[in-house]
Amino acid sequence: GSSDAISGLASRYEFSKDGGSTWVSSTTNTYTFTGLDAKTYNIMIKVYDNAGRSSTNKIDTTPGVNGVKYLKSLNRFDLIYDDTSYNNLRYIEDPNNYVIFNDELWRIIGVMNDAGDPNGTIKLIREEPAESYDESYTWGGGGEWATNVGDSALDAYFYESINKSDLSKIYNAKWYTGPIIDHDYHSNANIESHFLFMHEAERVSNSHIINRNVAILYLSDFIFVSEYSREENWLAMKSYSYFTLTQDNEEFVFAIENGSIKNVDQTMEGHSSYLYPCIYLKNEVKFVKGNGTSTNPYLLG
Repeated sequence: GSSDAISGLASRYEFSKDGGSTWVSSTTNTYTFTGLDAKTYNIMIKVYDNAGRSSTNKIDTTPGVNGVKYLKSLNRFDLIYDDTSYNNLRYIEDPNNYVIFNDELWRIIGVMNDAGDPNGTIKLIREEPAESYDESYTWGGGGEWATNVGDSALDAYFYESINKSDLSKIYNAKWYTGPIIDHDYHSNANIESHFLFMHEAERVSNSHIINRNVAILYLSDFIFVSEYSREENWLAMKSYSYFTLTQDNEEFVFAIENGSIKNVDQTMEGHSSYLYPCIYLKNEVKFVKGNGTSTNPYLLG
């Protein structure tokens, strides 16, 4: 905390981080509280003059740095822009991109500008899956696959389990859910080497958009890391095979299985994959402490 009082007219200062329950005294107009947790603090500053008169000011603040601005300020080889029209900033390699959310370990996919907030939002994927999804379900056009996954498996199940303090950090994002319509993408060889084409196909070639608090990974998210990483795709290094949000021409959805892309037909006959929830954080969410490693993940405020 700090005071803008003229130091020559003030004899001492007191600072409180708990709304005035406890105070620390200082002879200068600044004081640094250390070891703070990820929550809002009621900072109070009291200034005394030579006659013993005092004036008190109150500030509600959350410590830390803005997460979006912090990631954009990093100069690292494993965090690069994707050259799309949205110019999203994405992690490659096997990065130090771990975050604690809902008292669980999640990982940062990147800072995305195509989710509805032009100032950018941080996209996360859960380190462990929410559940297996293997029911027999035949989907049709209009993005029914993504809508069904979002409604029945994630919004109605997983979203309800998130603690209240972290629910307020989620950005109700725009998700592109319609099928891609270019048959050339049906070839796995084509898919795995054309991130920009797939990114555009997911967004431009369909008009089906839903707003959701939670969904799953786009296929293009996976392809980007495969295309640009010099190491094994960190999004392939999951414990289970898992579905993506991307649907191919109303015939298939794409899953990631043993690090490779697999087409799954409408009946899902003989196939079971997991759902790794993805969310976007509100632009104002802060990193309070941590360095992004799995043993010292970023804490959000």
